[in-house]
Amino acid sequence: MSENKKTLIISIIAVVVFIASIAAVSFAFYTTTTKTETGDNLEHSVITENVETSLTEDNVVQIENMIPGDTFTKTFSVKSSVNLSYHIAISDITNTFTSTGDITYDLKENGVSIGSGTFPTSQTGGEGSVNLNTNLITINGGETKNYTLTVTYKNTAEDQRADMGKKISGKIYLRSATE
Repeated sequence: MSENKKTLIISIIAVVVFIASIAAVSFAFYTTTTKTETGDNLEHSVITENVETSLTEDNVVQIENMIPGDTFTKTFSVKSSVNLSYHIAISDITNTFTSTGDITYDLKENGVSIGSGTFPTSQTGGEGSVNLNTNLITINGGETKNYTLTVTYKNTAEDQRADMGKKISGKIYLRSATE
């Protein structure tokens, strides 16, 4: 075999290997996965490999022994390296209050309300997972959005003793637009 044919064959093999490696890297970049990372008592859900959520403490909402007039506040932020659309949702919901209408929530993005209402009960949403905001949220790559969830136990003129010692809990996560 002549030297030119050997060079041509090696060049073709090199080009094929180069194209295959580019395709593999591109496929890995665009593949979406869901994972949960834990460590240092922090847990946060990640929609894709390129999205991170950072919560001030953790993603758990756990409120016990509220008295009428109490509020509970949870702050967290979402940082993404890609453009993404999502809802902020809560799962694993427990709400043992009898007067469920007295427990309300307000979800704010940078001080502006994006969702509010009666705190969901375990039965709300069928599978126990509920969106806390109404409209889809879009975040651009490199952007960080800050959120505050405030849960309030309204002080009413009615007897609220039946709700003494009751609790609310759930886990905040990002629900992708495709879920």
